[in-house]
Amino acid sequence: MKKTTIKLKLLTVCMCLIQQGYALETIEEQELSEVTGQDGMVITHEISKASIAQANWYDSNPTANTKMGLGLHNVEIIGKDNKPIISQLEIDVGATSQGAGLRLAASVSPFQATADLKLVKIACTTNPCSQSANSIRTTGTQSNQTLGALGISTSTPLSVLLQTSAGLFNKDSIASIDFQLKNATISHKLGENSLILNDFNFNFAGQGYMYIDPDEGVVLTTRNGSQDHYVDLKRAEDMTDITAGRVNPTNPGVNIDLRYNTPNNERKNIMRLGASGAVTNARLSMSADQTQIGTFDVSNKVNGVLERQDKAATGYSGLVGEGGLNLGLSADFTGTNSTGLPATMAPTTFEIGHTGKGSHAVQFSKLRPLTTRNAAGALHGKNAYIDFGNIYINTITAKSLDFIINENMQKTLGSSSTVLKQTLSTTTNGEDFAYIAVRGMDFQSIAAKARFISDNSLAEIGGDGGSWGIGIPIYNLNANVALSGTTYGTDNKQAIAYNIMASTEGYGIDKKTGLPSTTSIILIDGKNGDHGEAVNYYAGFRNIDALIKSEGIISYKDEGIYIRADKLLIGAKAELAIGQLPGSKYNCTNASVTKCGSYVPHDNFSKRDDVLTNIAFKLDGNGELLIIPGVDPTSDSPDTNFLSFDANFKFRPLTAEETANKDNLGSYFSIANEDIDSAGVLKTSSINFNRMEGHLGVKAKVRVSADTVTLDNQVKLNYENNIATPFKTNFAMATNGNMQNMASIALTGGTIRSTMGITPR
Repeated sequence: MKKTTIKLKLLTVCMCLIQQGYALETIEEQELSEVTGQDGMVITHEISKASIAQANWYDSNPTANTKMGLGLHNVEIIGKDNKPIISQLEIDVGATSQGAGLRLAASVSPFQATADLKLVKIACTTNPCSQSANSIRTTGTQSNQTLGALGISTSTPLSVLLQTSAGLFNKDSIASIDFQLKNATISHKLGENSLILNDFNFNFAGQGYMYIDPDEGVVLTTRNGSQDHYVDLKRAEDMTDITAGRVNPTNPGVNIDLRYNTPNNERKNIMRLGASGAVTNARLSMSADQTQIGTFDVSNKVNGVLERQDKAATGYSGLVGEGGLNLGLSADFTGTNSTGLPATMAPTTFEIGHTGKGSHAVQFSKLRPLTTRNAAGALHGKNAYIDFGNIYINTITAKSLDFIINENMQKTLGSSSTVLKQTLSTTTNGEDFAYIAVRGMDFQSIAAKARFISDNSLAEIGGDGGSWGIGIPIYNLNANVALSGTTYGTDNKQAIAYNIMASTEGYGIDKKTGLPSTTSIILIDGKNGDHGEAVNYYAGFRNIDALIKSEGIISYKDEGIYIRADKLLIGAKAELAIGQLPGSKYNCTNASVTKCGSYVPHDNFSKRDDVLTNIAFKLDGNGELLIIPGVDPTSDSPDTNFLSFDANFKFRPLTAEETANKDNLGSYFSIANEDIDSAGVLKTSSINFNRMEGHLGVKAKVRVSADTVTLDNQVKLNYENNIATPFKTNFAMATNGNMQNMASIALTGGTIRSTMGITPR
């Protein structure tokens, strides 16, 4: 086939634009959306294949004679089904009432791309680093670590449409965007196995503002002052495994469908997450600002009053330098009563459950924050929301990092300080890592309604699901994650070495919204009560302060995802409570009772009125976890599509010094009662299982059916059946801080089995 290539030099293009500049006519914003490529310029590019040896992003390193970053090596891009890759860009310009409007429409036909993900480093021959005389490359010795292989494949064109009303970047002029990435496959490969995002959707359209800020960098937001707009996470057509008779089969606008690929190309099923509908107060920012990477937002009681404080950890600026990536992403969720919600957009819904043929999931709606009223008892009108906080991405050479927790977590862990040390390396000069930090992530959303839904391979489930719901809000999540390439085992199997420390806070006042916020796991009963409105009863664990500290490896085995924790510390403290959500009307009509007819206080989660008891635990040791995906059912094996876990945990023995310290509880589990006496003094009594030792095994299965979530669990008390290493613990009671041992317990073996099914009414 004969092809003709036309090259336009930059000067020629500029001259053409100048010659045509006088011809711009004033057009309205809605008219701009109707302009086609025939009115401007269309650039079409066609290739059959592209190969790139290296594409590296170098972080700003504090060491002048070293460059380090992340790279994509051995990049191969080909057209889908051996067809050419056609890229097209349409550019239109027109005058609007606010200035020169711009319309950019870009699309790329279906393609496949693969690349090796590397942590790259150059030891430069000059100080500071400099380019070679006759090359763009930096002079020096390059080394790298393998972090696996990435792949992406699209089955429909990737397209984006951007329309502005006054220039490209303008904080005060509205722009609109329509981005469509639908039914894509994204993979990460270690060895011969891959973790897959199947039918991945990132499909949205909306209006807002796009500008460059000196502090926040590039910003896309729906809000300008009090003026806000909406972004629609549009559902996308599902194109695979559709049952006959299924009408309008779709997947969520943001669809994360986790699958697992084995060497024989068998695709197994893990789980699916999704979000659809309208969001508002949305914001995306990207900059290089690293000044707040060492700042931790913590809440502690000062003179009995909870106060939020910003505390700075030392040493971060010397590790990350002046550059790197700082990402911010946040959005409010909408409901049926959201003010100004366009009639063409549906309220926000979430989906979570199993995936694959014959699978089911749960859809959540009627999303609300923890409280719907302010301190005065008036409706505040604020939405449930997600805010990823500040996400920092860097490459570092480090030995350790400081991590700050609140005093609640300090007491739970028995730590001498609120500043914990995250040890990354024991070598003299430290080691190289890809580093991700999260500061102040919040997910304040409680679903007052939920219903079971079916995969598009099954007939649709009707009905609205009743009046039950669930809440898993997260408050103030902070995390450090360090990654590097490694191998393990006698056959040097490829893996990623990880080192993570993460924490959440149980309760506090969010510094952005000013609302009470919580980390909780609660079930909701949203039926209408005596006053004709939802009673919003809740039951579960609320105000969860938690921390996880772990280091080990992640690998992909033929059986599933393998996680080995060479060191693992998990601690948590929570309240078991039953009551009504803050802002709900007390469900009673007795006029002689003061509360009847009034509302649950907005700060009710800070009080102990609903609390049944407190639980706390610390688990310190090492372990392994194998996540086993499900398999699509067949007529011969109909019960194969469920998620399984196979794990074991070995408690760390106390040292001689720790054993001699009677206040050292080791790994423990506690059930406590906390009361405040008439003098305002906190009185605590508890039942404890202290100084746990041994090696436990855990197996679990999670099944989601058309009307039930089933959890099958099996705990083996002596994982290796070694009578010399039984499970041991001290049974004790504590009153007012005095711990008294009641008995020592040793279990040489045995298995505890349980099955729990949750069937909403």
